[in-house]
Amino acid sequence: MKNYLSKLRLTKEARLLDSKLYMIKAFFAIATAYTIAANNSIAKLDIISVLFGLMLTLEPVNFTGVRSGLNQLYASILGVICTAAIIYVGGINIFTIAFSMSFTLYVCLKLSWREVSPVAIFTSIYMTQYIQKTPEGIPSILLTARLRLTALGVGVLIAIVYNFIFSIFSYKKMVYKRILFVLNSIVDNLRSTNNIFSEVDYNLLINLKVNVTNSFINTDWIFSQFKDIEKENKIKFKWTKIKNIKKLQVILLNLKLISHLNYDICYILDEKISNNIGINREEYMTKELSALIEALEKIISIFESRIKIKKITTENVDLFESLREFNDNRINANIVAMEKALNIIVNEMKDI
Repeated sequence: MKNYLSKLRLTKEARLLDSKLYMIKAFFAIATAYTIAANNSIAKLDIISVLFGLMLTLEPVNFTGVRSGLNQLYASILGVICTAAIIYVGGINIFTIAFSMSFTLYVCLKLSWREVSPVAIFTSIYMTQYIQKTPEGIPSILLTARLRLTALGVGVLIAIVYNFIFSIFSYKKMVYKRILFVLNSIVDNLRSTNNIFSEVDYNLLINLKVNVTNSFINTDWIFSQFKDIEKENKIKFKWTKIKNIKKLQVILLNLKLISHLNYDICYILDEKISNNIGINREEYMTKELSALIEALEKIISIFESRIKIKKITTENVDLFESLREFNDNRINANIVAMEKALNIIVNEMKDI
């Protein structure tokens, strides 16, 4: 029975990203949004937009949620304008539906060639397929636009309120959990790298390169959240203010550097294996790499304790003092650079 129950549990990574708290927040936010929309004369006509806008705006960081909500509103206004202009002239038919969506797509790419807003495209479809009518039965572009923007606005506003409410009691631990999430992935990747020096496994190396790349992406994502928290600090909300956010950003940047250096080691090993060049473990600072992993494991324990208590102590983590340069051996040079990055991390951890 315990085995079946354990399979239903969220993964450790999901727990570190506060997925349980997110689901609780979503539950109450959805219940609130549905109740308000169902009793609103306009929003009750399109509860789908209310709930969809709500879910896209629920974020762990207030500033991120506000930006997401505003982006949805901007994209919806864009979709409304592009589509309304075309169907006002040509009515609703096969040609105007195709042209309005293509025109919306063009405008999105013109504004930002790297991405197309699905919200703008959805709004373009909405304006032709969910057209509202006046009491006289006449199709109305204005009523349709009003319904779309009102319903979306209700969902966005409720999500912003719930983001703030939950941030009051989740921010303090959230930042440390996210550091812990990055630390765990980096240590797992470094262990795999260390194992490849002992037992060459090309398939393991390919998977490792993918995992390290994912670690970059996750670190950048979390760093962007920390930047948003830093912006929030300027508003002076004492309930959500994180005093040491800049120190945590420095820690994240150095963890990302360690990942970059690890990826470079993987790249060198890949070249050696592809060219049938043997890998001699004795050539490389594998003992130092193992010590680095042990130090990072101690830092993981420290952050795990920090989630439960209010202060970090770094007494059990030794700094790497005898740092050497290896210009003729890139792998060893990378390991030394990792040691330097870890020293910076330990120094930044003091008094946070």
